[in-house]
Amino acid sequence: MIAPSSRSKRRAAALLASLCATVVLASSCSLVFPVDDYEDGGPSCGGSYEHPPLSDISATFDDGVGEEIALLNCAQIVDGAVSVEDFNGDYCWFYTVSAHRLTCDSITVRLVQSGSQETGSQRFIYVREVDGDGALDLLQEGGGFGLGSIELSDSTFTFPEDAWWRLSATEDDVITFSTSADGVEWRERGSGPAPFSLENVYVAIGGGNWNGLADPGENRFDCFNVAPPCP
Repeated sequence: MIAPSSRSKRRAAALLASLCATVVLASSCSLVFPVDDYEDGGPSCGGSYEHPPLSDISATFDDGVGEEIALLNCAQIVDGAVSVEDFNGDYCWFYTVSAHRLTCDSITVRLVQSGSQETGSQRFIYVREVDGDGALDLLQEGGGFGLGSIELSDSTFTFPEDAWWRLSATEDDVITFSTSADGVEWRERGSGPAPFSLENVYVAIGGGNWNGLADPGENRFDCFNVAPPCP
């Protein structure tokens, strides 16, 4: 197993920085959204928050991305999934376009097809603070996972056994990463405090080729916050 490298993390962070300006902010909005009780492994807590939960956004990509999601760079819809197939050292993803919260919520996505596991071919979920510098990267590369400063009890990656990914967070912003083969039975891989508040964030999900690989392979994502059976 090769853990995601520091070089790849720096490259990914630099490429993502240009995205920040495209996220739509409703800075004058004063709406407060009640917190729901989340089942099937999600956190359950009470209170109220300014922004709605990320789990409110869902997509099977059968009819495009909808109004709450956008595509960047080489990401495109192919056969009802987001396809990332790049040979030019670029990073490509779909992302949520407005401020939401991961606090007291969870997100899931299914990796339908995994590209190369050579060093340089990478898959990810980026969590970014909308109005600050907070950043947390779930990276998958070289047969392993990394989650920033949060230590994983098991960082190995096997496809399709680890095809479904879930990030969940408590009301205190303790974030947990889990994987699943079927989106029903989940295995916790690691948990720890997020390095920033998760109450005002967006997420980006995709892949990249930072090491100049001639054939990084194709990555395909589906079932964003859609429970099985999906697709």
